Amino acid sequence: MGVKDWAKENQPYYKCLEHGQETLTDAELLAVLLKYGAKGKSCVELADEVMAVCGDKGIVSLGCATKEKLLSIKGMGESKTVTMLCISEIVNRYCREKIRSDKVMDDPSIIANYYMNEYRFYDQEVLSLICLDTKNKLIAKVNISKGGLNSSTFYIPDILKTALSYSAAGVVLMHNHPSGDPLPSKADISATLDFKKACECIKIAMLDHIVLGDNCYFSMKEAHILDGE
Repeated sequence: MGVKDWAKENQPYYKCLEHGQETLTDAELLAVLLKYGAKGKSCVELADEVMAVCGDKGIVSLGCATKEKLLSIKGMGESKTVTMLCISEIVNRYCREKIRSDKVMDDPSIIANYYMNEYRFYDQEVLSLICLDTKNKLIAKVNISKGGLNSSTFYIPDILKTALSYSAAGVVLMHNHPSGDPLPSKADISATLDFKKACECIKIAMLDHIVLGDNCYFSMKEAHILDGE
């Protein structure tokens, strides 16, 4: 049975107009944007599937929606997929807009909060390099690799080359832990200290390595792991 066959007071459009958008569930909000369901499922049921395939955090899970995930849902199609991808990007841009790129990024919490929503739902580790100028303003954020920090994904010469290409005065390493626990491993720490020594050789300040978890983070700078190395 489609939404149009539901009692009027239960239809998302009607609920929004009569009682306000805040009364809609996450699935109902998405259903309004999807407009139509698919064979054998209402737009609300389809919206539930969209959120389920993206993660388990409700509508905020859309922040990590991908074309592949969405097209795997029967009944989505390209048009609905594009709509959801655009919503995903709106979510991420809104979160990033809270801290604009001209903001001085000299505090781990500023950096972590800036990128948290983008990284917290990734299902694999993504290592990124944040390049800063002499005033610790953001020049660029470059994704270096996907996967754990091992010798094949954490190749120091390539990372340094990236930093030099942006004329970075300082850099911050950042990666996520899909488990949600941001505590760094021994391998994370060892690789970071090796990278810091390499940065010193070319006069680039290695300022921090931030590990992002589920709405939390770990800063090696704050933990004094980088002190004295």
